[in-house]
Amino acid sequence: MSSPGRLVLGLSIVAAGLVYLAETAGWLDAGDTISRWWPVVLVALGLVQLSADRDNWIGPGVLIVVGLVLLGLRLDVLGDDAWRYLWPLALIGFGTWVLVGRGRREGGPTHGEVNVVAVFTGREVKVGGDGAEPFTGGDVTVILGSADLDLTRARITGTATVTATVVLGSLDVLVPEGWRVTISGTPILAGWDDTTRRSSVPADAPNLEIRGLAILGGIEVRHLERWK
Repeated sequence: MSSPGRLVLGLSIVAAGLVYLAETAGWLDAGDTISRWWPVVLVALGLVQLSADRDNWIGPGVLIVVGLVLLGLRLDVLGDDAWRYLWPLALIGFGTWVLVGRGRREGGPTHGEVNVVAVFTGREVKVGGDGAEPFTGGDVTVILGSADLDLTRARITGTATVTATVVLGSLDVLVPEGWRVTISGTPILAGWDDTTRRSSVPADAPNLEIRGLAILGGIEVRHLERWK
């Protein structure tokens, strides 16, 4: 299962490593190269978020525009006067984003899978309901934001796998009673917690697997009662 957010994060880290390796070989100045090209990461994150939720285009659009303007400034493509227009445009975009109520968006999957991206924002996704397809898993990416994945009305046939990438943010997963939950992955200056009750889980219980990568963030799996 592909993870666009993890792909952007991994490629950014690999690119930084290659730049520093090139500096060691005497080919370029790593500090200057990174300072020029780092806005590309903002553009990539905006595109990933836009691809995951095309209806919520204002936040990703602002991120993409800001990234492109910063890139143009760093590469001297735009003149110095561009700085005078960048922050007013950013304020206009942020104000519009607040006015239309996109700060925290609620939605759900259409084909039994989730593809959630929360970058500089919050997302709440409720899965399942009457007549909904069985939940099979999906991908959740949270960077400098938060996400709530509500699976209390979902049903699983066998095993569902969620790939979670959390960087400087938080992910809360709500599950119903009677599910078996397994969390694995890599926490880096971060952590995750499973507070679900295991005493009443039958042998043939639905199985939810969470494969997490958390960097300076957290993942928690719990029952609905914790919210009350």
